[in-house]
Amino acid sequence: QTCYGPAISRIFGALISIHGDNKGLRLPFKIAPYQVVVIPIFRGDDADTVLKYAEDIQKTLRKAGFRVHLDKRDGTPGWKFNYWEMKGVPIRVEVGPRDLKARKAVLFRRDSMEREIIDVADLKKKVTGIGKDIDKNLREEAESKFDGLVVDADSFGTIEDALDKGKIARIPFCTTEMEGLPCDEEIKDRTGGEVRGTRIDVEEKPDGVCVACGKVATEIVYIARSY
Repeated sequence: QTCYGPAISRIFGALISIHGDNKGLRLPFKIAPYQVVVIPIFRGDDADTVLKYAEDIQKTLRKAGFRVHLDKRDGTPGWKFNYWEMKGVPIRVEVGPRDLKARKAVLFRRDSMEREIIDVADLKKKVTGIGKDIDKNLREEAESKFDGLVVDADSFGTIEDALDKGKIARIPFCTTEMEGLPCDEEIKDRTGGEVRGTRIDVEEKPDGVCVACGKVATEIVYIARSY
């Protein structure tokens, strides 16, 4: 067995940290335990018919392959909305008496907190499209946030300045083989940051010399502090 370091618990921890907001989790559509939560909104005599409408929507979405939960608990709609927003369910379907009469539903997306009213006949197509868009949006937000945290550095001073501001320093480095260990240790001693790795999604070509030893750089590495 080969282990590359990041255990699944760390990956989920990073996902929660990166995508979450002040209201709670924001889970990608592909991995959310529940992709859709259906919340019936009713009072008194409307209860049975609205609940049946919500159950039909749940069955339709489950048949289409989505992971769906129907919240039939006692509690106000607002309480349920807050609960499932905190849980990070990507899409919420709200249905009440007026939606039943018009054969409509309200779709709420957790990533942007936006609502739209749709024809229930279009539900499968809408959920599919919004699910893809949520994943795309969360990924782009995370990439933009990461890009804003990375600062190019070419000296101990610029590395330390970046780290003091809570950022990540991108530097030319001699080698990530064992021969580069003394340079990593010197960077840690002088700045408090450590080599966290290289990018595997793109090939980055260094320009210049290693910040620590002055040898011709062969790699671009990222320096950050741990807290």
